[in-house]
Amino acid sequence: MPSNHVPEREKALLQEINKALPVGLLERSQVLIAKRQAYTLGENEREELIRITDTIEELGAQRLANLAELAQLRGMDLEALMDQLEIFPASHG
Repeated sequence: MPSNHVPEREKALLQEINKALPVGLLERSQVLIAKRQAYTLGENEREELIRITDTIEELGAQRLANLAELAQLRGMDLEALMDQLEIFPASHG
């Protein structure tokens, strides 16, 4: 087996981990957040923002689960794996 061989499960996890959020989803979220901050968000838009936020949170939770599984497969702790992959927690400041 070549030394650079990546097991299929690890490869699948890395592909999922490295998937970007859909650009349209992020753009719409930013528009709605700006409207909320300007106090111009309508009720339908508020509901849409909640749905988008829920989706983004679900995708983030799945990414974290994939990272945890990959760390376990590699016999590493999660923080060390994230450092190795240069993945840093988002700051919400």
